[in-house]
Amino acid sequence: MNTVMSRVILIPLFFALFAGAETSASGPGGNTAGKELTAEDNSFSFVVWGHPRTASGEPPLHFEEILNRISELKADFLIVTGDVISGGGIPNPAGIVDIYQNDWEVFDAGVSRLGIPVYRLPGNHDVCNFITRDLYLERYTKPPYAFTFKNSRFIMLDTVGIDQRTQDGQPDWYPQSLPFDDEQMQFIKTEISQQEQYQHVFFFMHHVWPWRDSSSFWWDKVHPLLAGSHTRAVFGGTPGNPGSKYEHFLEDGIHYIQSCTYRGRTANWYRQQINLGRFEPALAYQFNNLQYVRVEGDDYTIRTIVVGALDEVQLSSRFWHEVNHPAYLTQSISNYFHDNFHSFRKLFLFVTVLVLTSILIGIVTGILWKRRSKR
Repeated sequence: MNTVMSRVILIPLFFALFAGAETSASGPGGNTAGKELTAEDNSFSFVVWGHPRTASGEPPLHFEEILNRISELKADFLIVTGDVISGGGIPNPAGIVDIYQNDWEVFDAGVSRLGIPVYRLPGNHDVCNFITRDLYLERYTKPPYAFTFKNSRFIMLDTVGIDQRTQDGQPDWYPQSLPFDDEQMQFIKTEISQQEQYQHVFFFMHHVWPWRDSSSFWWDKVHPLLAGSHTRAVFGGTPGNPGSKYEHFLEDGIHYIQSCTYRGRTANWYRQQINLGRFEPALAYQFNNLQYVRVEGDDYTIRTIVVGALDEVQLSSRFWHEVNHPAYLTQSISNYFHDNFHSFRKLFLFVTVLVLTSILIGIVTGILWKRRSKR
């Protein structure tokens, strides 16, 4: 597993350098690019889109460009691997539900223009509490589930742990992935036991933690079931922690691919993260991307497709000049206090010492003034 994790760490960083060209990985029969898809020989294509997430009421990042690109690719269907809406924070459930409903309607109206099936998984923003969970399940299929398309099997997993969440009095669930419960593990075993019926098997999930962490349950309990089977790729669709928009490695002939779009941050946000030592460079320097998978008989090709390259401010040297060289005195002062007193305790101690020092100086000055007056 050391080789696995070394690839996971290195490849996301290199992707920032080479993402200007579409990258690809091929299946057993080699590269199928350039062949015409036909309905007679189990040939088809699909797109994987991770983390379209938007702020409330706004369309997803690069929405129109992505829809146009999927249309140009003539994909047969779309798979969305979670985090379509903002989710979270429900101080007023009645009003918030209407906002979330509208966010889903905006997204669904856009993808419906493609005229192709859309298969979904929930992310930790889509189902972040019981209210958003119920809203999601009223509209879409509950994972885990699977479907078949032209002799290939598509297995959709639940990393949020919908059935494992309990009411704990908190407005939002802990956002990280949960280990699979016994029911989902049995679902995976059943699917893999039937894999000889299919030419190709693809897995999809929202979180990438299960297979990014070399000590997780995935490598002990799940990957051994997939190795040597007809499983071709496992797709994840969240930036994860540490954050990146893309990573890829090959283990036992199975492609592990994280792919997503991620809304950029302001220069001030990056400046604060750098000051706090929390900066995650892959999120800033990598391109937003989709995965395009083309299957033709026994062959398959996976291509990484860059989107939004011309309007990513984080790719501009001017943006990073602003991050590293604040333009205004007020910013410099604000950053100084943020750098040195980013905890309330430190700021309180600083202000207390400053006030006490000022009082002491005042007392001493008063005493000296009175002595001088008596003379």
